[in-house]
Amino acid sequence: MKSDSFHSITSSAKRFFTGTLLSRVSGMVREVLMAAFFGTDPSVSSFLIAFRFSNFFRRFLGEGAFQSSFIPHFESLRKESPSKAYHFFITLSKKVTLLLLLLILLIEIPTLLFPSFFPCSQGVKEIFLFSAFMLPGILFISLYTLNSALLQCEKIYFTPSFAPVLFNLTWIIALIFFSKLLPTKAMFFLTLIILLAYFLQWVYTLPQVHKILQKEKNPGNTLLNLKGLKKNLITSLIGVGAVQINSTLDFIFCRITTEVGPAYLAYSSRLYQLPLALFGISLAGALLPPLSRAIQQNDLSKYDSFLNRSLKNGLFVSLFCSSAIILFAIPCVNLIYGRGAFSQEDTWNTALTLTSYGVGFLPAVIVLILASAFYAKGNFKSPIKASLLSIATNILLNTLFIFQFRWQAAGVALATSIASFINLIALINYLKKENITIDWTSQLTTFLKTTLIALSAFFCAYLILPFSLEEILFIKKTTTFPTTFFEQLKLMFFPFFVYLTVFAFGAYLMKIKELSYLFKKEQDFNN
Repeated sequence: MKSDSFHSITSSAKRFFTGTLLSRVSGMVREVLMAAFFGTDPSVSSFLIAFRFSNFFRRFLGEGAFQSSFIPHFESLRKESPSKAYHFFITLSKKVTLLLLLLILLIEIPTLLFPSFFPCSQGVKEIFLFSAFMLPGILFISLYTLNSALLQCEKIYFTPSFAPVLFNLTWIIALIFFSKLLPTKAMFFLTLIILLAYFLQWVYTLPQVHKILQKEKNPGNTLLNLKGLKKNLITSLIGVGAVQINSTLDFIFCRITTEVGPAYLAYSSRLYQLPLALFGISLAGALLPPLSRAIQQNDLSKYDSFLNRSLKNGLFVSLFCSSAIILFAIPCVNLIYGRGAFSQEDTWNTALTLTSYGVGFLPAVIVLILASAFYAKGNFKSPIKASLLSIATNILLNTLFIFQFRWQAAGVALATSIASFINLIALINYLKKENITIDWTSQLTTFLKTTLIALSAFFCAYLILPFSLEEILFIKKTTTFPTTFFEQLKLMFFPFFVYLTVFAFGAYLMKIKELSYLFKKEQDFNN
């Protein structure tokens, strides 16, 4: 395997970016069709809550916990013996399969029986029924996540990031097929299709995993390997579990104020998650394996260099994205969702919720990068403590915004953004204890320059938008938006082109080179 460099990290991030872009675009198409065919019908909200519930176990037992614990441990084992590391993966996959089959059985039965023994509304019955049907999918998504972690350790990033495209395409085909049905029936059948989608996503990663494992014949000490993983995995599971409980509570808070609240939250979250995945998750995902290898090699200077450059890239793209989200929330939501059963009122509420998410985009990206720095050193407690603090903040703010101010979905999104800042502040406080060196002068310079550029681009694009600043900031309400696709596209395209041009030109004048790293050749990286 070639040695790590910042060029290798950016190259990995580009491959991650490409696969993730295809995945997120296909996911966006899926959400557009959901909105156009079924709008914000209460059955759609029930389906989305059930999907969130299945995602709770997916992220608790699959994404996040396994990945962040597996990669540093796998790299430490591979330093001793590649055979030992690969056999560790095989053994862990078998044990995870058995554990999940047992867990699914234990949860499935009470989930199916609950509505029969306890009086509840039709909406609540739908949530339990849909959840029960989607729950077995956590087996496939967890095994997919383990495969993805192994592939990332092998510097294979496109395959795991592209696999969700198959999931989304399966969903899209089902939506088209069920589009003429009533929302209640369509959502019922869609829950069954979700299982097939999870299965296909996992199967797509199997050929490359099999090819890697075929190279190794000698087992190694698997019992020791699993014991070595247990402590970090349990710590990580606590944090991920708390995060997923919090995420599920967000949807419940939305449902309390209005039946369509979860739909606004889900549609806006999809738009928010697109740039977050393309830039934040791609960069953090590509960063963790080389940081882990740098720690195993005791090369702290390389570790610090990788981290500081990644943080500067994170600041650059997050300031670009956050100001764009706030400025273009209305045109973007109108272009993506504003047709069919999706009303003008739905457009305004979804755009307001998206803007509330956009406020916290920067801390969300930086938290992902800093968390990788802690994970690489085997420190899972500090990110967990910071996460738990932000979760407590989020729940308190949700309670205030929903019950006191009645802010509905936008209040939930704003609480999430504020909690992201709390998470970031807590992580920065833990940096000193872990002796992680950050070049604060360089980071601050990048932040101030990029902020100036983003503000300039914001106001230049604002001048050609047909909305007042009060409307863009949702101080004044407007529900009159273009309804034809051409007019919607024109409303979004020309102002965004101005924004992008001014931002790129400003970055050139200010000599900000962070984004240019993506296009440099390896020999240029020391310049």
